[in-house]
Amino acid sequence: MPGKKSGRFVVRLRTRFAYLKWHVKDYVVFPLRSYLSSVLALGSYLLKTVGVRDNGLVLLMKADRVGPSRLSRVLVRLWFEDLVEVSRRVVLKEANASPEWIEKRSIVLKDPVIDETGGVLEKGVYLIKFTTTFPDAFARFNLERLLEYFHIVLEPSWAGYCLPEILSWSSLSAPIIVEASECEDRSLLESLDTNLVPVEFGSGDWVDPDVFRPIEAVEKEYDVIYVANFNSIKRQYVFLKALRDLDRQGVTLKAALVCGRWGECREEILDLIRDFQLSDKITFYEGLSQPELNVLLNKSKVNILLSLKEGSNRSLFEGFFAGTPGILLWVCGFNG
Repeated sequence: MPGKKSGRFVVRLRTRFAYLKWHVKDYVVFPLRSYLSSVLALGSYLLKTVGVRDNGLVLLMKADRVGPSRLSRVLVRLWFEDLVEVSRRVVLKEANASPEWIEKRSIVLKDPVIDETGGVLEKGVYLIKFTTTFPDAFARFNLERLLEYFHIVLEPSWAGYCLPEILSWSSLSAPIIVEASECEDRSLLESLDTNLVPVEFGSGDWVDPDVFRPIEAVEKEYDVIYVANFNSIKRQYVFLKALRDLDRQGVTLKAALVCGRWGECREEILDLIRDFQLSDKITFYEGLSQPELNVLLNKSKVNILLSLKEGSNRSLFEGFFAGTPGILLWVCGFNG
């Protein structure tokens, strides 16, 4: 069957290319991130100097997220007003969600206190979750009206806050609280001295104990569980490679891989599971509800996180609330 053979060859080639790309990202780009940030920042300076202003500013934001480096931070402070202007245009162009969808990704942490005349005695607290939600909230909400009644809290999805989705909010006059559990992100926001107010807690500090809790008389079905998504920063290939290598040594673990639907490498991950011959050793779950995830965490002996740089991760803490211990990969010299 030539067709099937050629199809398998294409799939295997795609999987190997993704595997190589992930290795380069981890073992070349990540260790050299500060130097790469300086190179990109220099490139942004040259682009802006020759008149390609917007592309230079976008490249500068990428440079700071990759590193950051001393040069990227200097240029961010120097060109901050231009960055905010470009950021506003970017997010207004990106916004396409309905207010109802935004509300599903937001939480009223505290209601405002209103007097008999409708005056605000005490503002409430409105939390907007996920970086991808910020452009839509910024563009679709009547922010001036919302800020009359609420303090707004932004909960970014990942580390690296030099983003249009975040910087655009500095064009407002009212203080905007930004969760920043990673020290480099707090340092950036503090150095800008704007209305963006960084706080040390992050998404890992918000877990619903009514959902994530121990369940009595549940047997441990899985030796290990990894809660991730389809973004390559989660380094799913490391998890799969470890399972394959252990199996070759005669140690077979029963594992669960749980992925949210967000990310770009779904097919590559599924192909890698087949390529490593792990289909009968790993159970793959996609798009689970929180109660369903709690059941899986209760059925697992240990919960792991393998990303090198991420920010505040909630899945480990959800595991703790479910009574499942966690293993975090710690990169020496980096607190991400």
